[in-house]
Amino acid sequence: KYASTNSLDLMDEGVKDGTVVRIGGIVRGNKMIMDKRGNTMAFIDLEDITGSIEVTVFASVYAQSRDALVEDSPVFVQGKLQKNEKFAKLLAENIVPMDQAEALWSASVHMTIDALKTDSQTLNELCRVLKNYPGKCTGFLHMVIPQKTETIVELPQEMKLRAGNALANEVNRLLGYPSVTTQCSPIMQTPEAVEGRGKKFARAKF
Repeated sequence: KYASTNSLDLMDEGVKDGTVVRIGGIVRGNKMIMDKRGNTMAFIDLEDITGSIEVTVFASVYAQSRDALVEDSPVFVQGKLQKNEKFAKLLAENIVPMDQAEALWSASVHMTIDALKTDSQTLNELCRVLKNYPGKCTGFLHMVIPQKTETIVELPQEMKLRAGNALANEVNRLLGYPSVTTQCSPIMQTPEAVEGRGKKFARAKF
């Protein structure tokens, strides 16, 4: 749910040059060079089940994500697409380990609660659990009477949540069934990821 496309579909006519996309895959190769300022940047190949794509990682992004760019590491890359009729590559704006994507890119947390199985004591305990995970995501309770009604309650602003496996596991354990889902935030271009714009970099030969 965090990827907007794959390496094969990037060549589709509907995906335009300059589009900001998110793609997930495995790091295959990490070629580092020094830019004109003496800072380390890199070229990586990102492989998914449909193929692979070259990703250019400028120095500012590399400094923030170098620990994730280890061979065979699963990551998500958000970046600006550069393409022509024969070739496509990404200019990375953000690189996130797959196991951190939910916490970093979730916009909202949704908890489906069976109203017929949930008493006031359980709801009070749920409130206590949620307060242990303060964050930036808006929370929603979906109070469901199966086959009949669903009432959606938005949590107050002071109860914004930190999405992730820890929260989901604790809530699911309390309720006794899978309850938690998240919705991804929209893709927005990272303001800081503009270095190198208009510059041409070729893959170094090793």
